[in-house]
Amino acid sequence: ALAAHQTFTPGGLIRRLGVSSGVAAPLATAAAFIADGKNLFETLTFALGVYRPDGDRPFWEEAPLKAGDVAAAEDGKPKTRRRLVGRTRVYTWISRGVRLLPEEDGTVRHIAYGPGVHPEGPDVPQDDPFLALVKDPRQGRLGAVRLREDRAFWRDFTALFPEEGKGTTPGTLKTAYKIAEDLPQGEDQIPLAVAGQVADRAKVLEVRRERYPLPRRVDLGILQNYVENALEAADGVATCLRRATWVLAARLLSQTRDPDPADVRNLQASFPALRHYYHRLGSAFPGFLLGLGQDPTAAFKRWEGVAHETALSAWNLTRQTLGTEPRALKAVQEGERALAACLRKEEKHE
Repeated sequence: ALAAHQTFTPGGLIRRLGVSSGVAAPLATAAAFIADGKNLFETLTFALGVYRPDGDRPFWEEAPLKAGDVAAAEDGKPKTRRRLVGRTRVYTWISRGVRLLPEEDGTVRHIAYGPGVHPEGPDVPQDDPFLALVKDPRQGRLGAVRLREDRAFWRDFTALFPEEGKGTTPGTLKTAYKIAEDLPQGEDQIPLAVAGQVADRAKVLEVRRERYPLPRRVDLGILQNYVENALEAADGVATCLRRATWVLAARLLSQTRDPDPADVRNLQASFPALRHYYHRLGSAFPGFLLGLGQDPTAAFKRWEGVAHETALSAWNLTRQTLGTEPRALKAVQEGERALAACLRKEEKHE
């Protein structure tokens, strides 16, 4: 529990030793990417990335920190600062100062708790092979890919394959594919686990672990192209659904008054169309990934078909919630025309 706390604790109020708040731990909000093998040996092997010590050393090889070392400096932050670099340095990072207070018989019932080491420079590890990094266009620096509360990770899958200079692919994924080239035929996939916390400052909203089967014999570059095209196609169909549900909401409200755009948005958000669409399509995404290992072109065509079918299913579900009053039927009719026209354009584009 103590090791997990040091790695995953979110930032928040402390008010100890003159420090008002503690900094979030290295993995407080970052998503970790783990390639699962068919057994423990293979999983551990997949996780072996290239390691260059270059002066790296764990915290336990340094002198133990004392209360004065983590007390507030002039800027109100802990005095002790270290760069968040080096594999063993990151994995033994002291996010909080914890001192065990043993009883006479050696058991521990109480601890002293306070601020820890403050990162100097970037607050995200730049060389952790379990992380995917993307460049923040506003701040111009690399940050860790995170899980989001409002969507499953498959919708952000392209974050694993950033353009050159705009991020990094997890080292564990690269290593797994390199090793898989030398493994005998048999397993047709590398299960990729995506795990992490979704946090809002000091509050952990959820802890999530998702799994995706990556085709073992497909080049990462080919995988990247097909995934990008698949997500673009899915978003294109989702845009059609948004357009149709906007028309539906606007027509429902306009029959009684001139609707305010905010009211239209609120009514549109209450429809189940997009939630149903992304949930059902997410269930089909693992099958699409596996299909890329057999016939990428056919797998992509099937994906396009599933996206269109799921959009129609989502629309029908929404339509059923509106009843059969004349004004509802008229609004549904106009929304369906908008949906059909948009989907035809998407098919031509594809």
